[in-house]
Formats: sequence, structure tokens, C-alpha cells
Amino acid sequence: QIAEHWTLYPKGVPVTSELIFNEIQFSENHSALLIHALNEGSTPTSYTLHSAQALMHTSAMISLYNSDYELVYSNPAARKIADEASQSLASKFVDDAELAYLKKKLELHGRCSIEAEVNTNAGKVWHSMNVEVSPDARTGQCSILISASDVTERRRAQLEAYLLAYTDSLTGLPNRAALIEGIGRSIEECEVGIDNLAIVFLDLNRFKLINDSLGHRVGDGLLVETASR
Repeated sequence: QIAEHWTLYPKGVPVTSELIFNEIQFSENHSALLIHALNEGSTPTSYTLHSAQALMHTSAMISLYNSDYELVYSNPAARKIADEASQSLASKFVDDAELAYLKKKLELHGRCSIEAEVNTNAGKVWHSMNVEVSPDARTGQCSILISASDVTERRRAQLEAYLLAYTDSLTGLPNRAALIEGIGRSIEECEVGIDNLAIVFLDLNRFKLINDSLGHRVGDGLLVETASR
């Protein structure tokens, strides 16, 4: 069952109605759509009409969840990519830690901006989400309003740039820049008592001799094999 507010035009006059959509299965190959129109007769304002039009046609994915984080409403853009199993916010998030972070922020501040990996009908993608606690327009009860946009391509570009900057092109291992950054972060954690730190240095004896006698191609192959081991 899906409920939406639509503007209908009986006899050319705009009327805002709440439409309830129900699928009725007659047989294995035949079904029908039953539509209930409720609250007919109210004349919408220009603001209401434009707001409804923007909500229906915007590329932003708008979703509304109740206080139990169960899906109440989603606009066409959100429904287009929705995973059928993701009817709750918990099933939408790939990482439970990101969901816990979101809930904590809402509890403390009533709003949160987050980029998180989510489940969709096309697989896992990244969404940039603006989330805030908002009263439900129909019931007045506490609800969670989410406006999301797909940032998967940007995240992939960032990952590629990171790999280029912090990965050795020959072996695929973290490079010197990654080492310096990682050690700095580890030292900071040690200073506040989170962890201990040890550094192990591995050298290849007579590696220059291999390069000089057998060539750099063989030397590169030795580095790759050592890295894989």
C-alpha cells in the first residue's frame, strides 16, 4: 500500500486529495490497481501546488521515517532506487556504525549531515544525506525527514586519488606518504593511551646486486613477490 498527496483536476479545477494505492491480484497474470481518493474538495493554494510539484519532480531523494525509523513516505526519486528490503532505516544503511552515529546526532542536536553507504536496487552506493527531526504533517508525531543525493562517483574519484597518492604503483602496498601519515596518527593514539606502537623494518640484502646483474625487471619482480608474501 502506498499513500500520496496528488493534485487532481476534476472538470479542470485543481483539487488536492490523498490517494491510497492498492494492488489487487486476480490471477497469476492479471492484477488491478485500486485507488482511493480521500479528502476531496479542498482547494489548494498556489504554494501547496508548487510544493507538491517540486516534491514529485525533484531529483533529490526525499524520505520520511517515523520515530521507530520505519519508512512512512518516499518521493518518486527515492522510490526509483529503493531496495524492497530497505523499508527501515536500519536495513538501508550498510554500516551499523554510521547509523548509530546518525541516531546519536539526532538525539543530541535534532539534525545531522552524513555521507554513508546505503543499499539500493542497483547495489551499494554512497548518499549524502541531510537528516532532521520533524513533525509529521499528517499526524503531528515525531518523524525523521531525509533529503539525499547520490555522491558515488565523487567518492570513487576520491578513492582513486587517494590510491594514487598513498599507494606504491609497483607493489600495491601503502607508500612512504601513507607510512608517515599512519605513524603520525598511531603516535597520537599512543600519547592518549589508546594503544601501543611498534615499527618493524624489513630490508632485502644484496638487492642492488640483483638490479645490477639481472636487470631492473627482475628486481621489480622480486619486490612484487616479496610484497605479496
